[in-house]
Order: sequence, then structure tokens, then C-alpha cells
Amino acid sequence: MLSIIGGKLTTYRRMAAEMVDRVEEELHRMDGRARGEKAETDIEPLPGGEARAFETFRQTGLDLGLSDKTVEHLLSHYGTEAAAINNLVRENRSLMTPLAPPHPAIEAEVVHVTRREMAQRVEDVLVRRVHLYYETRDHGASAAHRVAELMGKELGWDEARVGAEAGRYRETVDRRR
Repeated sequence: MLSIIGGKLTTYRRMAAEMVDRVEEELHRMDGRARGEKAETDIEPLPGGEARAFETFRQTGLDLGLSDKTVEHLLSHYGTEAAAINNLVRENRSLMTPLAPPHPAIEAEVVHVTRREMAQRVEDVLVRRVHLYYETRDHGASAAHRVAELMGKELGWDEARVGAEAGRYRETVDRRR
């Protein structure tokens, strides 16, 4: 078993490339498996980073009725993946509702990160994805129940689980204060 720990935002992709190369070496040593070409893990674009020009995505968001701030927020957080969030809004206009006004994050982001980024807890959404924990006065606590409801619909949670997940997040916020 090989494992990797540590790293920073500036080095994690290089570390991943080194790990892929190391796995190939170990497989070759163990069973003679042929080595592939050098991993391009460190230079392959991340989802959402395939394009440099976002004007089309910006205009689509504005045409849907999203605010300038929300459109910029989506583009800066998701890049071209903002198109998927725009599609969610197009399918269900209620998902353009802000999570914690005046912050620009919207409900569609919760659905998106639950479906496509495998978010499993309210904390995954509010701390690691949408960043309300860091960018709002109440650390996203006011949005916790709604986030749990949206996630619950996607993940098949019952009302008890929705309440428990929201409560768990609020407890986390209280402990960290």
C-alpha cells in the first residue's frame, strides 16, 4: 500500500504525478508490468479549467437572471462547470435562491456539488465547496438546514437525517468559534 499525506494547494498536483509514477514503478517491480508514459497529472486541466474565456458562461448566467455577483462567484469557483449550475437553474428556477444573502452562493451549487463532487455532509458543502464558513459572519450556520434539505433530496435522507446533519454542522461551527 502506498499513501501520500500533506501537501499544499500549490504542490498537490505535482505530488499526485509523483505518486502515479511510484505506483507504476511498484507494479513493474512486483509483476513486470510495463510502465506507461509519464503521468500528466500535474498539467492536465481540472474540471472547469478547460477554457480561459468565460464570456459565454457569464452571459448565460445573466440571461437566466442571476446577479452579476452570483455569476462572478460561479465562474471563479467552478470555471466552465458553471454551465452545469446554469443548467440546474434553467431546470428549476427556485435553485437560483441565495443560500445566505448577501453572499452570492445559490442553492443550485448544493445540488451540483452533491451530484458531481460527491459532497456527503453539510460541512463538505459549506466549508470545502461553497466557502460560506469562511465568507459569512455566521459561518454559514443560517444556511445549514436548507443545505441539508437540498442534499437530503439528492441523497435520500429522511427528515431525521436532514435535521441531524444540519445540527451537526451548527455544532461544528459552535465548537470552532
